[in-house]
Amino acid sequence: MNIKIAVIDDHHLFLHGMELILKNTGAEVVIFESAVSALEALSEVAPDLILMDLSMPEMDGFSMIHALAARDLLFPIAVVSASEDIAQISDALDAGAMGFIPKSYPPDALVRAIDSIIDGHIHVPDSIALGIKQHKQALAQVPECTLSPRQLDVLKLLAKGYPNKKVADILNISEDTVKFHLRGLFKILGVSNRTESVTRANELGLLPQRRA
Repeated sequence: MNIKIAVIDDHHLFLHGMELILKNTGAEVVIFESAVSALEALSEVAPDLILMDLSMPEMDGFSMIHALAARDLLFPIAVVSASEDIAQISDALDAGAMGFIPKSYPPDALVRAIDSIIDGHIHVPDSIALGIKQHKQALAQVPECTLSPRQLDVLKLLAKGYPNKKVADILNISEDTVKFHLRGLFKILGVSNRTESVTRANELGLLPQRRA
């Protein structure tokens, strides 16, 4: 593969294992141990593809996808994770990820998945695709959501426990704008604080329930 790939993962053993596998295919590989450090450098690195874990400290994969989009850094992204949490994977794909690659894949399957994504295809294993279809069918049964897309973005980041400053950094907006969206959320949900808004959103089914 004559391409440049950025790999973002906080597990050193996996990170360097991926680096070795990808370099053996002829790819140029740049590694990052956190989404925060990657966000600062990716505009200069300009990778052809980003491979990224979902569960990372400081900023998780879902939030990283939003942070890149907010900065118009529209690089192709694939999630590579040991977790097969359907709700998390569905959220990442809805946010713009072009595929999900299980960490259990052998090297040859990993390379085939990357080739498919580079060619512009969405790569999701069949079992995960079926789970996502069922997940979306279940979500279609929840009450109609009157929140704006941006309010939903803020709500999902609140549910992760991020403070206003972190939400602002991820979405590339000011803290005042975050507070504006929070006021709108509180009014629509009929609550008075962040914790109540997440609790109420869960009750209404606005935040997907995580599978075990």
